[in-house]
Amino acid sequence: MSRINLIVCDDPKDLSNVALLRSIRGSVKIPFIVDTGSPSTLIPYQKVLELNLLIKDFVADEDISLIGSRHKAYRFPKKILFYFLCSDGKYIRKEFDPIVVKPVVSNRDVLAGNVLTDMIIGLDFLLDGNFVLFCDMKSNIAYLENRIPENGED
Repeated sequence: MSRINLIVCDDPKDLSNVALLRSIRGSVKIPFIVDTGSPSTLIPYQKVLELNLLIKDFVADEDISLIGSRHKAYRFPKKILFYFLCSDGKYIRKEFDPIVVKPVVSNRDVLAGNVLTDMIIGLDFLLDGNFVLFCDMKSNIAYLENRIPENGED
Protein backbone atom coordinates (compact mmCIF):
# COMPACT_ATOMS: atom_id res chain seq x y z
CA MET A 1 0.00 0.00 0.00
CA SER A 2 1.31 3.42 -0.94
CA ARG A 3 0.83 6.58 1.12
CA ILE A 4 0.70 10.17 -0.10
CA ASN A 5 1.53 12.40 2.87
CA LEU A 6 -0.67 15.48 3.09
CA ILE A 7 0.90 17.36 6.01
CA VAL A 8 4.19 18.64 4.68
CA CYS A 9 5.07 21.30 7.23
CA ASP A 10 4.84 21.91 10.95
CA ASP A 11 1.52 23.75 10.63
CA PRO A 12 -1.30 21.16 10.90
CA LYS A 13 -3.67 23.59 9.16
CA ASP A 14 -1.68 23.20 5.92
CA LEU A 15 -2.90 19.98 4.26
CA SER A 16 -1.73 20.83 0.77
CA ASN A 17 0.82 18.99 -1.30
CA VAL A 18 2.06 19.09 -4.88
CA ALA A 19 1.22 16.82 -7.82
CA LEU A 20 2.80 16.66 -11.25
CA LEU A 21 0.35 16.72 -14.17
CA ARG A 22 1.37 15.61 -17.64
CA SER A 23 -0.42 15.87 -20.94
CA ILE A 24 0.67 15.13 -24.48
CA ARG A 25 1.81 18.75 -24.77
CA GLY A 26 3.51 19.50 -21.46
CA SER A 27 3.77 19.10 -17.70
CA VAL A 28 3.21 21.30 -14.66
CA LYS A 29 3.53 21.03 -10.87
CA ILE A 30 0.41 22.11 -8.98
CA PRO A 31 -0.48 22.29 -5.30
CA PHE A 32 -3.55 20.24 -4.46
CA ILE A 33 -6.13 20.18 -1.70
CA VAL A 34 -8.19 17.10 -0.84
CA ASP A 35 -11.83 18.16 -0.54
CA THR A 36 -14.17 15.33 0.46
CA GLY A 37 -17.08 17.75 0.02
CA SER A 38 -16.33 18.15 -3.68
CA PRO A 39 -17.85 15.46 -5.92
CA SER A 40 -15.40 16.33 -8.73
CA THR A 41 -11.69 16.95 -9.17
CA LEU A 42 -11.06 20.49 -10.41
CA ILE A 43 -8.05 22.03 -12.15
CA PRO A 44 -7.72 25.81 -12.55
CA TYR A 45 -7.73 27.14 -16.09
CA GLN A 46 -4.34 28.84 -15.72
CA LYS A 47 -2.71 25.43 -15.07
CA VAL A 48 -4.29 24.06 -18.25
CA LEU A 49 -2.56 26.88 -20.12
CA GLU A 50 0.75 25.78 -18.56
CA LEU A 51 0.05 22.23 -19.83
CA ASN A 52 -0.27 23.76 -23.33
CA LEU A 53 -3.78 22.37 -23.70
CA LEU A 54 -6.15 24.41 -25.82
CA ILE A 55 -9.51 25.39 -24.38
CA LYS A 56 -11.08 24.83 -27.83
CA ASP A 57 -10.37 21.10 -27.33
CA PHE A 58 -12.56 21.09 -24.23
CA VAL A 59 -16.28 20.37 -23.98
CA ALA A 60 -18.30 22.93 -22.03
CA ASP A 61 -20.02 21.62 -18.89
CA GLU A 62 -22.41 23.34 -16.45
CA ASP A 63 -21.16 26.51 -14.75
CA ILE A 64 -20.32 26.07 -11.09
CA SER A 65 -20.08 28.34 -8.07
CA LEU A 66 -16.70 28.08 -6.39
CA ILE A 67 -15.00 30.16 -3.66
CA GLY A 68 -17.51 32.95 -3.96
CA SER A 69 -17.63 33.39 -7.74
CA ARG A 70 -18.98 31.77 -10.90
CA HIS A 71 -16.72 29.53 -12.99
CA LYS A 72 -17.12 28.05 -16.45
CA ALA A 73 -16.55 24.30 -16.31
CA TYR A 74 -14.99 22.23 -19.12
CA ARG A 75 -14.14 18.58 -19.71
CA PHE A 76 -11.12 17.49 -21.72
CA PRO A 77 -11.78 14.56 -24.09
CA LYS A 78 -8.51 12.85 -23.09
CA LYS A 79 -7.16 11.89 -19.71
CA ILE A 80 -4.36 13.74 -17.93
CA LEU A 81 -1.59 11.88 -16.08
CA PHE A 82 -1.32 12.65 -12.37
CA TYR A 83 1.90 11.82 -10.47
CA PHE A 84 2.01 11.81 -6.67
CA LEU A 85 5.16 11.28 -4.60
CA CYS A 86 4.61 8.68 -1.87
CA SER A 87 6.21 8.48 1.56
CA ASP A 88 8.39 5.57 0.37
CA GLY A 89 9.89 7.71 -2.42
CA LYS A 90 7.95 5.94 -5.19
CA TYR A 91 5.33 7.59 -7.37
CA ILE A 92 1.70 6.77 -7.93
CA ARG A 93 0.75 7.44 -11.55
CA LYS A 94 -2.93 7.79 -12.40
CA GLU A 95 -4.79 8.78 -15.56
CA PHE A 96 -7.85 10.88 -14.88
CA ASP A 97 -10.22 13.33 -16.57
CA PRO A 98 -10.79 16.27 -14.21
CA ILE A 99 -13.01 19.28 -14.69
CA VAL A 100 -11.22 22.45 -15.78
CA VAL A 101 -12.63 25.61 -14.22
CA LYS A 102 -12.22 29.10 -15.70
CA PRO A 103 -13.40 31.96 -13.49
CA VAL A 104 -15.90 34.48 -14.76
CA VAL A 105 -14.32 37.22 -12.69
CA SER A 106 -14.57 40.85 -11.95
CA ASN A 107 -11.80 42.99 -10.48
CA ARG A 108 -13.59 42.64 -7.13
CA ASP A 109 -13.28 38.81 -7.32
CA VAL A 110 -9.56 39.04 -8.08
CA LEU A 111 -8.97 41.44 -5.18
CA ALA A 112 -11.01 39.21 -2.85
CA GLY A 113 -9.01 36.12 -3.88
CA ASN A 114 -12.06 34.38 -5.38
CA VAL A 115 -10.01 32.65 -8.08
CA LEU A 116 -9.01 28.99 -7.80
CA THR A 117 -5.21 28.53 -7.91
CA ASP A 118 -4.80 25.01 -6.45
CA MET A 119 -6.14 21.74 -7.80
CA ILE A 120 -9.01 20.26 -5.81
CA ILE A 121 -8.92 16.48 -5.46
CA GLY A 122 -12.56 15.45 -5.18
CA LEU A 123 -14.42 12.26 -4.32
CA ASP A 124 -14.40 11.06 -7.94
CA PHE A 125 -10.60 10.80 -7.90
CA LEU A 126 -10.48 9.21 -4.45
CA LEU A 127 -13.09 6.57 -5.36
CA ASP A 128 -11.67 5.84 -8.80
CA GLY A 129 -8.14 5.48 -7.40
CA ASN A 130 -9.13 3.32 -4.41
CA PHE A 131 -7.76 5.93 -1.99
CA VAL A 132 -8.57 6.12 1.70
CA LEU A 133 -8.12 9.41 3.55
CA PHE A 134 -6.59 9.10 7.02
CA CYS A 135 -6.51 12.19 9.22
CA ASP A 136 -5.50 12.50 12.88
CA MET A 137 -5.04 16.20 13.61
CA LYS A 138 -3.97 15.65 17.25
CA SER A 139 -1.03 13.58 16.04
CA ASN A 140 -0.38 15.90 13.06
CA ILE A 141 -0.86 13.03 10.59
CA ALA A 142 -2.81 13.09 7.34
CA TYR A 143 -2.32 10.96 4.24
CA LEU A 144 -4.02 9.26 1.33
CA GLU A 145 -3.51 5.54 1.14
CA ASN A 146 -3.90 3.56 -2.04
CA ARG A 147 -5.50 0.34 -0.77
CA ILE A 148 -5.19 -1.62 -3.98
CA PRO A 149 -1.87 -1.10 -5.81
CA GLU A 150 -2.47 -0.49 -9.49
CA ASN A 151 -0.43 -1.50 -12.52
CA GLY A 152 0.45 2.17 -13.04
CA GLU A 153 2.39 2.35 -9.79
CA ASP A 154 6.09 2.96 -10.37
